[in-house]
Amino acid sequence: MTLLKTIDRKIMDKAKDENYPYFIYALFQTISNPIYYLLWYYFDNHTYDSFTVRLIINLLCIPLLFHKFWPTKILRFLPYYWHVTILYSLPFFLHLCF
Repeated sequence: MTLLKTIDRKIMDKAKDENYPYFIYALFQTISNPIYYLLWYYFDNHTYDSFTVRLIINLLCIPLLFHKFWPTKILRFLPYYWHVTILYSLPFFLHLCF
């Protein structure tokens, strides 16, 4: 079995077993990213942070806010979209924590 098929099977199996917090995570990211960027811009401007990165995270999270309204054909791609969003946004979210 190829690596991609194995990854595909694992993602789909986990999506059936787990109830991922799509809405909660997207809501938190959509609210916290602009706030963090504004705080950084006005109070800690000598470290690096990117408006573009924060914007991309928000653009990725907005469709997750409305995942219950996705058409059935597209809904089958939700676990993949979730993983892509998490893989991109989580390192920047963890930067907030540490």
